[in-house]
Amino acid sequence: MRKDLMRLSSILAVAVATATLAMGTAAATETAPTANSEATARSSYTALDPRPDVHVTGRVLDLNSQVPTDEFGTVTVKLDGVEFYMSHKNTTIDSEGYYTFSNLVPGQYRLKVGDPVFSPGDKFQPYESDLFEVGPEGTVTMADVHLKLKGVIEGTVTVADPSDYYYGNISVKMTDTDGDVSSTTVDTRTGYYRLMAQKVNATYTVTATPSSARYLPVERTLSLKDGETLREDFALPFAGSATGRLVGPEGTPSHITDRWDVRVRDENGNAVRDVDVIRGENGEYTLRGFDTGTYTITYFWHGPYMAYRFAEVRNVKAVRGETTAIPDVVTDAKYAPSSPGNPVATATPESAALRWAIPGDNSKYQPTHWIAQQSTDGGVTWNDADLVGAVRRDYVGTGTVRGLDSTKTYVFRVAQVNDYGTSLWGKASNSIVPLAAPEPTPEPVKPAPVVPHPVAPPASPLQQHVLGKPKSVKVRSTKSLPKQTDAGVTIKWRSATPSVCKVKGGKLVAGKRAGTCRVVGHAAGSATHSQFDVAVKIRVHR
Repeated sequence: MRKDLMRLSSILAVAVATATLAMGTAAATETAPTANSEATARSSYTALDPRPDVHVTGRVLDLNSQVPTDEFGTVTVKLDGVEFYMSHKNTTIDSEGYYTFSNLVPGQYRLKVGDPVFSPGDKFQPYESDLFEVGPEGTVTMADVHLKLKGVIEGTVTVADPSDYYYGNISVKMTDTDGDVSSTTVDTRTGYYRLMAQKVNATYTVTATPSSARYLPVERTLSLKDGETLREDFALPFAGSATGRLVGPEGTPSHITDRWDVRVRDENGNAVRDVDVIRGENGEYTLRGFDTGTYTITYFWHGPYMAYRFAEVRNVKAVRGETTAIPDVVTDAKYAPSSPGNPVATATPESAALRWAIPGDNSKYQPTHWIAQQSTDGGVTWNDADLVGAVRRDYVGTGTVRGLDSTKTYVFRVAQVNDYGTSLWGKASNSIVPLAAPEPTPEPVKPAPVVPHPVAPPASPLQQHVLGKPKSVKVRSTKSLPKQTDAGVTIKWRSATPSVCKVKGGKLVAGKRAGTCRVVGHAAGSATHSQFDVAVKIRVHR
């Protein structure tokens, strides 16, 4: 009983709302797009039950062809009514584009095609009619609904080498000015893509991006009009490439056959696997697929039992989208030993103890001896070093570099030599400052004869201090260092961190980068003053 009363109250409330809305929308009903109905300016219906003889019918057609099109797919037409139980009623069109809504309650309605809930797909613009009234007289035939196509961008995507079947997938992305994105994957068999615009009369950024690093993405900015089908083809170029030659001893064409290969590593030592090798005539070759960066290229010759490393080119600077020239590689060096690795230097008095790794990848052509170079400017310039006592213990070599200055900072590098040639220089070692030479041992002195009268005891050594030590200095600036201790003894300074700071003319010169500068002071006084060393840490900041 209570539920029946609530339902009756709801029905009466809706009836009043319907009548009120109908009375206030006479102007809207005058422009309703109907063909066979006479909408009245007012509605005085009181029956709320559906009537089998009340219908709304019409057709949905393509604007250009004036007929239904296969592009529609499944199109759903929605009828919004004021009655609470008629809202969102919908139906689909038939093969000829007709739709029909039956068993309607007389009242006011709005026809919608392609709204956010019931859409004809993403190919057409949505349609919405004005508010119209359906009376008890019978069928209302609506004017034809003509759907307008949205914009379409389609085309093909190709790569620079049509025979390259390993370029991977290519995605095409379309972004409008609001940041909305539509994307698709290219059909790798045909290269075809098709994207539907989500907005009409808009500007889009279309980008074709390959999954392989061998090719570069291509981006275009396109303006798409209402209903326009725009054709845009993309040709993806190679990423960075490098060209070079394999030559004989006097620049003649190489005698190496196709049994050679390369391995590419980036500046972090990681293998780069997307680089292709294209062999040409007379030893010419092309490596393609580089991204921007610095690379090391190692060349191998495939012998009957293993691959032999015969050359290595470092610091090949590639730029994405550009071609880099590689110096000629002399193939007669294919039996020279490989470069030594992991060099470590340890400071000793006026010398340095070196230790390096001996690669075992070409054991038949192992080194017979080693040579070394030294640098005092961080590896910018190199000079021959006096390497002595170089020996091999399994896969490790050791030796000593003599004749070093204890006031300078050194780095070292080592190369291996055998009967077939000399390897490329290995990497630079860590930097060291050689130790000062030990003071010579004085000859024993005969004791002085005993003096009969008493002798005053020698003065006690005085503790010395450095006054005015700097605590910080800015990058690329100079600051004076203390010249004497509080006892009046002259101090000589040297830098223990030359990569951060240097000492010139008794002044501290900060380098190009921030860090901790460490300087070491040495002072020697008279017999009444103690000798001492002091280390000072100074912050270098920007």
